[in-house]
Amino acid sequence: MVVSFQISGYRTFKHVYLRLVLVHWKPSFPRLPSYNRFVELMAEVLTPLTAFMHSRCGKSNGIAFVDSTPLNVDDRTPVPYLANDWVGKLFGDRGTISKKLTELLATQDVALITTLKKNRKPRVLAAFDKLILRKRSSIETLNDL
Repeated sequence: MVVSFQISGYRTFKHVYLRLVLVHWKPSFPRLPSYNRFVELMAEVLTPLTAFMHSRCGKSNGIAFVDSTPLNVDDRTPVPYLANDWVGKLFGDRGTISKKLTELLATQDVALITTLKKNRKPRVLAAFDKLILRKRSSIETLNDL
Protein backbone atom coordinates (compact mmCIF):
# COMPACT_ATOMS: atom_id res chain seq x y z
CA MET A 1 0.00 0.00 0.00
CA VAL A 2 2.86 2.34 0.77
CA VAL A 3 4.37 1.68 -2.65
CA SER A 4 1.02 2.03 -4.40
CA PHE A 5 0.67 5.50 -2.89
CA GLN A 6 3.79 6.61 -4.73
CA ILE A 7 2.39 5.59 -8.11
CA SER A 8 -1.29 6.32 -7.46
CA GLY A 9 -1.40 9.97 -8.46
CA TYR A 10 -3.09 10.94 -5.19
CA ARG A 11 -1.53 13.82 -3.28
CA THR A 12 -1.91 12.36 0.20
CA PHE A 13 -1.83 8.89 1.64
CA LYS A 14 -5.13 9.56 3.38
CA HIS A 15 -6.85 9.91 -0.02
CA VAL A 16 -5.29 6.63 -1.16
CA TYR A 17 -6.46 4.87 1.99
CA LEU A 18 -10.01 6.24 1.89
CA ARG A 19 -10.63 6.18 -1.86
CA LEU A 20 -8.59 3.21 -3.05
CA VAL A 21 -7.76 0.86 -0.20
CA LEU A 22 -11.10 0.93 1.64
CA VAL A 23 -13.18 0.93 -1.54
CA HIS A 24 -11.35 -1.58 -3.71
CA TRP A 25 -8.87 -3.55 -1.59
CA LYS A 26 -10.79 -4.20 1.64
CA PRO A 27 -11.86 -7.73 0.55
CA SER A 28 -8.20 -8.63 -0.04
CA PHE A 29 -7.21 -7.39 3.44
CA PRO A 30 -9.86 -8.60 5.92
CA ARG A 31 -7.86 -7.47 8.98
CA LEU A 32 -7.05 -4.04 7.57
CA PRO A 33 -6.14 -1.60 10.36
CA SER A 34 -7.76 1.81 10.67
CA TYR A 35 -6.15 4.75 8.87
CA ASN A 36 -4.56 6.12 12.07
CA ARG A 37 -3.11 2.73 12.99
CA PHE A 38 -1.86 2.21 9.45
CA VAL A 39 -0.01 5.55 9.58
CA GLU A 40 1.63 4.44 12.84
CA LEU A 41 2.68 1.14 11.25
CA MET A 42 4.14 2.85 8.19
CA ALA A 43 7.09 4.08 10.28
CA GLU A 44 8.02 0.48 11.08
CA VAL A 45 7.95 -0.51 7.40
CA LEU A 46 10.18 2.28 6.12
CA THR A 47 13.57 0.72 6.89
CA PRO A 48 12.79 -2.80 5.60
CA LEU A 49 11.07 -1.35 2.53
CA THR A 50 14.07 0.88 1.80
CA ALA A 51 16.44 -2.07 2.16
CA PHE A 52 14.28 -4.19 -0.15
CA MET A 53 14.04 -1.46 -2.79
CA HIS A 54 17.78 -0.88 -2.61
CA SER A 55 18.42 -4.60 -3.11
CA ARG A 56 16.30 -4.53 -6.26
CA CYS A 57 18.19 -1.61 -7.82
CA GLY A 58 20.89 -2.08 -10.39
CA LYS A 59 23.75 0.26 -11.02
CA SER A 60 22.53 3.82 -10.64
CA ASN A 61 23.14 6.47 -13.21
CA GLY A 62 22.03 10.00 -13.75
CA ILE A 63 22.05 12.85 -11.27
CA ALA A 64 22.65 12.77 -7.53
CA PHE A 65 23.26 15.33 -4.83
CA VAL A 66 25.71 14.98 -1.99
CA ASP A 67 25.67 17.03 1.18
CA SER A 68 26.90 16.40 4.65
CA THR A 69 25.36 17.01 7.99
CA PRO A 70 27.66 17.69 10.92
CA LEU A 71 29.54 14.39 11.06
CA ASN A 72 32.77 15.62 12.69
CA VAL A 73 34.65 14.42 9.61
CA ASP A 74 35.81 16.11 6.45
CA ASP A 75 32.87 16.50 4.03
CA ARG A 76 34.86 14.73 1.30
CA THR A 77 35.62 11.58 3.30
CA PRO A 78 32.33 9.66 2.80
CA VAL A 79 31.82 10.74 -0.83
CA PRO A 80 33.70 7.86 -2.54
CA TYR A 81 31.69 5.36 -0.49
CA LEU A 82 28.40 7.12 -1.22
CA ALA A 83 29.21 7.28 -4.94
CA ASN A 84 30.06 3.58 -5.11
CA ASP A 85 28.12 1.90 -7.96
CA TRP A 86 27.06 5.32 -9.24
CA VAL A 87 27.54 6.56 -12.79
CA GLY A 88 26.64 10.09 -13.79
CA LYS A 89 26.86 13.54 -12.27
CA LEU A 90 27.24 14.19 -8.57
CA PHE A 91 26.46 17.72 -7.43
CA GLY A 92 27.98 18.99 -4.21
CA ASP A 93 28.66 22.16 -2.28
CA ARG A 94 31.97 23.89 -1.58
CA GLY A 95 32.76 21.36 1.16
CA THR A 96 33.30 18.65 -1.46
CA ILE A 97 35.75 20.57 -3.63
CA SER A 98 38.90 18.52 -4.08
CA LYS A 99 41.02 17.86 -7.14
CA LYS A 100 42.00 14.45 -5.74
CA LEU A 101 38.35 13.51 -5.08
CA THR A 102 37.29 14.72 -8.53
CA GLU A 103 39.96 12.57 -10.17
CA LEU A 104 39.07 9.54 -8.03
CA LEU A 105 35.40 9.82 -8.92
CA ALA A 106 36.24 10.32 -12.60
CA THR A 107 37.84 6.85 -12.61
CA GLN A 108 34.42 5.53 -11.50
CA ASP A 109 32.61 7.44 -14.30
CA VAL A 110 31.27 10.02 -11.86
CA ALA A 111 31.53 13.72 -12.65
CA LEU A 112 31.74 15.79 -9.46
CA ILE A 113 30.24 19.22 -10.08
CA THR A 114 30.51 21.82 -7.35
CA THR A 115 30.12 25.51 -6.86
CA LEU A 116 33.36 27.47 -6.82
CA LYS A 117 35.13 28.98 -3.86
CA LYS A 118 35.22 32.75 -3.99
CA ASN A 119 38.97 32.94 -4.62
CA ARG A 120 38.90 30.58 -7.63
CA LYS A 121 38.78 31.47 -11.30
CA PRO A 122 35.41 30.86 -12.93
CA ARG A 123 35.10 27.80 -15.13
CA VAL A 124 32.81 26.97 -17.98
CA LEU A 125 29.83 24.86 -17.02
CA ALA A 126 27.01 23.62 -19.19
CA ALA A 127 23.77 25.57 -18.73
CA PHE A 128 22.05 22.44 -17.42
CA ASP A 129 24.76 21.92 -14.78
CA LYS A 130 24.45 25.56 -13.64
CA LEU A 131 20.71 25.14 -13.29
CA ILE A 132 21.05 21.94 -11.27
CA LEU A 133 23.63 23.57 -8.98
CA ARG A 134 21.09 26.30 -8.23
CA LYS A 135 18.42 23.68 -7.49
CA ARG A 136 20.81 21.83 -5.18
CA SER A 137 20.51 24.60 -2.60
CA SER A 138 16.70 24.23 -2.64
CA ILE A 139 17.05 20.52 -2.04
CA GLU A 140 19.55 21.15 0.74
CA THR A 141 17.08 23.51 2.42
CA LEU A 142 14.35 20.87 2.30
CA ASN A 143 16.72 18.25 3.72
CA ASP A 144 17.61 20.59 6.59
CA LEU A 145 13.94 20.93 7.48
